[in-house]
Amino acid sequence: MGQHGRPVFSLFDRNTFSILPYPVYKLNIDGIKESDNIFDLVNRLAVLPSLPPKASQCIFGIDLGYTEPTAIWIMYLDTLGALRFHAKIKLTKVSYPLQEKIIDNLDSKFSPAILGMDKGNVGMSVIQNLMEHDDYKGKKFNKRIIPIDFSSQVSLGMTSDGEEIKYKTKPFLVSILQEYSNNHKILYSSTDMDMITELERMTYTKTQIGDIVYRTLTQRGGKRGEDHFTSALLCGVGAYYLTNEFTTKRKEKRGLTVALWA
Repeated sequence: MGQHGRPVFSLFDRNTFSILPYPVYKLNIDGIKESDNIFDLVNRLAVLPSLPPKASQCIFGIDLGYTEPTAIWIMYLDTLGALRFHAKIKLTKVSYPLQEKIIDNLDSKFSPAILGMDKGNVGMSVIQNLMEHDDYKGKKFNKRIIPIDFSSQVSLGMTSDGEEIKYKTKPFLVSILQEYSNNHKILYSSTDMDMITELERMTYTKTQIGDIVYRTLTQRGGKRGEDHFTSALLCGVGAYYLTNEFTTKRKEKRGLTVALWA
């Protein structure tokens, strides 16, 4: 029809990554094919090794789903302060009450300092249950779970005129993941090339009004590739950044602004 298409841009390039040969443990649980007994599932989770002895802090990244699978990343900081992957868990058609029990069990095993969880769709109800239900009293999830709302906005500070600077959450977190990847703040594993290829298949286009639309392509170039572990990684990295670095940078930025315009 003589209409021009929108250009498609890629976001990640493995040539800029630091890729090292360390183990990433993988576990897939199918709620239809396997038992829905929590004790059987706990036995499956028990095969996951503990974190390396020198791991300083554990971070979870969780993208919740049911028909679309739940993706869970278990990550940790190494002795140099870089993020490494420890285990990836895929839950397909596992009921949400069982998913809560699984998250609780993993929390007891790995003691994460931060749990970044996608609050979209059913995420908020799962988060509220973990924070408030009597079964999880004493776990202090309310102090460690960081809900990530990809459809919301992040406040980046104030202008000199006192107006709040806001940026859409998903593009902001994607930019943080790009920065961490290119600066080797994240060390990818050669034993999990699936994560690297999933990131490389992530593309974006811009609408006529300038909004960014993300899409992960299939291996053959289709438009409906799976991006669950990318979303889980964004949740984990985003929660870590917002908890540890974003607050510090905002405080520093406010101080400089006051000194500059005084």
